[in-house]
Amino acid sequence: MPRRFSLRPTRRALVRRPSCPSTVRLPSALRPARGAWLATACLLLLLVAHAAPVLAGEIYMVTKGDDKLLVFDADAQAPTAPVRNASIAAYANSWGVAVRDQEVFVTNDDQDSITVFNATATGTPTFKRRIQGAATGLDLPRELVIDGTDLYVISENTKNILVFNVLDDGNVAPRRTITLHNATGEVEPYVRGLDIHGADLFVATGYTGLHYSVSKLPKSSNGTVTPDRFFPLPATGNTPRAIVVEGDEIYVGNMGPDLIWVYPIGSSGSATPSRTISGANTGLNQPYGLAVRDGLIYTSQYGANTLLVFNASADGNVFPLRTLANNAMGISTPTTIAFAEDSAVTLASVQPPGVVVAMNGTSAIPAVQSPAVAASGLAARTVLRSDAMAFNASVSPAGSAAVFRFVTTNLEGSAGGYALHKVFDDGSSRAFTYSANATYAEGAWWLTDADGTWLAESAPVVMGTTYYANMVVQDNGKYDGNPIAGQITDPFVLTGGGSGGAGCVLRRGPSDAWSAAEWLALAALGFVAVLLRRRLRG
Repeated sequence: MPRRFSLRPTRRALVRRPSCPSTVRLPSALRPARGAWLATACLLLLLVAHAAPVLAGEIYMVTKGDDKLLVFDADAQAPTAPVRNASIAAYANSWGVAVRDQEVFVTNDDQDSITVFNATATGTPTFKRRIQGAATGLDLPRELVIDGTDLYVISENTKNILVFNVLDDGNVAPRRTITLHNATGEVEPYVRGLDIHGADLFVATGYTGLHYSVSKLPKSSNGTVTPDRFFPLPATGNTPRAIVVEGDEIYVGNMGPDLIWVYPIGSSGSATPSRTISGANTGLNQPYGLAVRDGLIYTSQYGANTLLVFNASADGNVFPLRTLANNAMGISTPTTIAFAEDSAVTLASVQPPGVVVAMNGTSAIPAVQSPAVAASGLAARTVLRSDAMAFNASVSPAGSAAVFRFVTTNLEGSAGGYALHKVFDDGSSRAFTYSANATYAEGAWWLTDADGTWLAESAPVVMGTTYYANMVVQDNGKYDGNPIAGQITDPFVLTGGGSGGAGCVLRRGPSDAWSAAEWLALAALGFVAVLLRRRLRG
């Protein structure tokens, strides 16, 4: 999977639905007027609920037969009704699916479009954005994958891979168009299945005279490209439909014959699979969808209307560990599947010893729309390189430091050319300190690459490449905006790295505006912070 940043809230560390408490106990010095506290608390909860309602253990699936967007509990031990069910028949022949930042992206091959919905959509939802029109170059769009701010999609009829920005809307041209040639200069007759790992793009392709192959090329490619490495799949009438790269292995779902191959990530030339899942016991029947997470393989069966789970180490004619969905549930020809991925703030995979951290909510709004960023004056002194990103987390024991991080593909030059700023509601800001090594010191921050390798300040960074920005915040420390013990709230923005013309800063489209209630909640959050600070200062 595209380095499927598994820095997500702990499984089942759930976000509770907003409810207004009847009583809230704080020290008397911190208590606002009774009526003011109740109103602002409810609005603050609304903001948190808007930010992160999607759970880490949910898997999304689209069905082509009846155009449904279904969400299942990935931890279910038996076939269980979907957690959510949305009808998207109005958009015609759904195929690919990807989930990011509380939004779900679906390709529709009859309308040559990519539609974007709220990730919590049910019933008959209206799309938030839609990429569609002659300028897009979309012609039978199929599989898609998201990497940072880049949206990669296969346009099957034109044999291209098109790259859009995740916030694109309307009849927009792709940022890049990748056309694959084979070693003899021929355009690939088929492009089916793709995934990203680090700086590499892996694609299942059709090579003339060599049946199908897996090709590797730089994910930053543009124009006509010859893969820098490829290996042919076994010549047994195969037709690959899905590809996932996870850890040091490549997983290929094949619909004829029905099987899943597993190859070492460095495979080239006449490679042979290290494992093959196949046979009557497996229940595989046209595995169009494939996802690998936490040592498990999830696969949807186009020909059997099922969603199966295997051990990632499975080999041979083995039974699936579990079945999450089956034909009896009325599922009709499922195509692709995806877990939710989040480019907003997430937990780092390693926390200080003995510290337990859970994310309660996370959000990102354009920095230019953030009152705190505007008041800080940072935009006048440097270049804004991220949204205004905010989160709330619980930490135990109270007073502990916790490590958070987010994804960025918007850097160039050197790691030391950037700064991370905590922004306060009163217009002040405080810079984090770039750390000489990974640390749990309050206020430290550092960059790592997609493989988790720490970058020195002098290390070069390349635009379009995936990096993680890591930061340490201590509960009730000078970077924590929440005075309640055991709660960390920290809005911040990434800055630096040259002139405003370089790179791409995230922006929300016009159809992605916050509701009036949500803007009111944001204002209420600022009001509460000011009030509490004044109380603390006495």
